[in-house]
Amino acid sequence: MPTFTPPITEGVAWGDTGNDSDKLMRHYGAVPTGTTVWQDQALNWHEQQYPYQGRPDSPGLDQARRVYTGGHVHEITPTQYVELFAAGYADRLNIADVEMIWRPDQISKLARSNMSFSGDGAVPANPTVGGDQRGAFTLSAGPVDSSGGQRDFWLHSDILYTDFEVETTLDNIDYGVAGRLQQGGIVVRYQEIGGLKYGVTINNNVFFFVPFINVGVWKANLDGTGFINRQYNFPNGSQFDPLFPHKLAIRLTDNICQVRTWQDGKPPPPWSNNLTSYTNSKAINLDVDAGSPAEVANIPTPVGRGGAGFMACHLGTSAIIKYGRTTFHNQDNG
Repeated sequence: MPTFTPPITEGVAWGDTGNDSDKLMRHYGAVPTGTTVWQDQALNWHEQQYPYQGRPDSPGLDQARRVYTGGHVHEITPTQYVELFAAGYADRLNIADVEMIWRPDQISKLARSNMSFSGDGAVPANPTVGGDQRGAFTLSAGPVDSSGGQRDFWLHSDILYTDFEVETTLDNIDYGVAGRLQQGGIVVRYQEIGGLKYGVTINNNVFFFVPFINVGVWKANLDGTGFINRQYNFPNGSQFDPLFPHKLAIRLTDNICQVRTWQDGKPPPPWSNNLTSYTNSKAINLDVDAGSPAEVANIPTPVGRGGAGFMACHLGTSAIIKYGRTTFHNQDNG
């Protein structure tokens, strides 16, 4: 979860060194002391080492909208994170790295955002954990092999990063069998702005044995209507022998994404800063390389703080996407 640690200033939490009557505290002097940060009902922020508890005719902490006691680390929601960031406390905020180990308590942190409507009765099931310790995504109802229009993001509640790196193991155990063309990958930035939702994704190509990894920018209305996207197809031929499982990794910094892919159990290629240095490692500017200028203008790249998680698209009731252990690293933490 995101955390907030209120500022520390010189003082004494159990006495007022500025009070002439408090001779003991004046004798020992000040020490680093946590400052309580609180927000009143008018949305004004206050910092006080000795906050007033308040009463109806003189509001204080008892009437506060938010209270963050000094000297403590507070777990906060994404909404509180945004509030505190806007209030100027960016240097006191932290969002830890997330290692997604597929257990029921971890799966409970994933929430679905539908990016399009299928039109063919596709109903996504909640993700499950298999005996192979991988997370599995499928449909609870709809087509058996593949839904043409079903596209879903599953966002992790503990992630709200600006720039970060993510690595996962992807295994579509029956991909390409009997027309099953499911599409899986990572949502590497998700935002909701002005009644629209945007995402940056990395995923396998939907067509069997087409040796490309797609990096895309997506846009839809909040209810999942009006879906459109633009993308760049990274040629990554050698990873497809054997096809699965393989590793996907991406670094996203503002509008620059670096991508690398490699066989599970083998060493990864170096990170690249261009499109030509390595077969399975590339880098692009999403505002220049992914789509035409008109498409870029219509589907702008989301930048700044955003969520992240997994994508599960074109599933069927018998078409499964599986993810291995996945690590989301917050570059804000260094």
